[in-house]
Amino acid sequence: MKRFLGFILFMLTVVPNYAQREVYEGFDIYNLEDGKDSKGCAIAFEIGIGTEFELAGRVQYSIGKYVAIDVLTLKYAYDYNKKVWGMKHNWNEFTLQTGVRGFTPTFGKGLKAFAAFDLGYGVAWKNASSSHFALDITIGSYVWNGLYVGYGIGPLCGNGNHTDHLLKIGYEF
Repeated sequence: MKRFLGFILFMLTVVPNYAQREVYEGFDIYNLEDGKDSKGCAIAFEIGIGTEFELAGRVQYSIGKYVAIDVLTLKYAYDYNKKVWGMKHNWNEFTLQTGVRGFTPTFGKGLKAFAAFDLGYGVAWKNASSSHFALDITIGSYVWNGLYVGYGIGPLCGNGNHTDHLLKIGYEF
């Protein structure tokens, strides 16, 4: 487990260098109206607030103007007031996911809508751990130069079955 977490931390520290290189070489993922090639890496961080508190980091690779692959998404969630067998518990959750993200054409400088669908594996624990299948569906809009807001729904299927509803705010570099 320590090696796995070490690998994830390594990826989250190394991959931003590649994303920054793309920006410095003149690539601009927010100016897609002039027909520039929109392929390249990006990294994003987001906070979700709702039925749980969530922190997430994502590495994304754009394969065109309207489609991107969420190569790796790592999320930590503090699931407060989760009911298990009628009793309230506070749980910690980690999920590792991958998925796809679709965008609309821009409708203003830096403004575009998106929808994301991520699948993966999650672990929740309080005193003992439980593992489960993790799903995350998000719809939202970029509102200003990489800043985005959206609504996310995230069901976890397994020993800790439940669904979380979140308001997500993030920034994509």
